[in-house]
Amino acid sequence: MNSDGLLVGVNFDINLFGYEAEPLELALAIIEELTKNNKSVILRKFNDLEDMETQIKEVLKD
Repeated sequence: MNSDGLLVGVNFDINLFGYEAEPLELALAIIEELTKNNKSVILRKFNDLEDMETQIKEVLKD
């Protein structure tokens, strides 16, 4: 999604009013929320949430 220039729609109501976010920024916000709440997830392409966060930040630097 990020490389295609697409946005993610979140919190849309029945009138289609909501917030649009950059995909990688949204992923970082989700990682932050999961970490803050001591939640874990099983990831296939990353070692852990920290690895995913590091790789996303690297992409955003470029």
